[in-house]
Amino acid sequence: MGVLKLFEGTGDLFCAIATLKTSEGVIQKVVDGTAFSVGRAPDCVLSIPEVGISRLHMLVTIKRGEIYITDQGSSNGTYLHGERIE
Repeated sequence: MGVLKLFEGTGDLFCAIATLKTSEGVIQKVVDGTAFSVGRAPDCVLSIPEVGISRLHMLVTIKRGEIYITDQGSSNGTYLHGERIE
């Protein structure tokens, strides 16, 4: 389970603090730009070392101040408020 706190930027640029609770403890990372990758792979911007997370699990994009989450073909799916994101 995780929380993404978004801070305003200029245009589509943003700064966010991602806080995730994992089996190894709490991961907290500052991310910025217009998009970032989330997955188990170490080259993901937000790397989560959990078995249920795919190597490249999802992509988070900011467009015109709105957050878009796109599943990247993950094995276990990506869920938001209990609903699966395609």
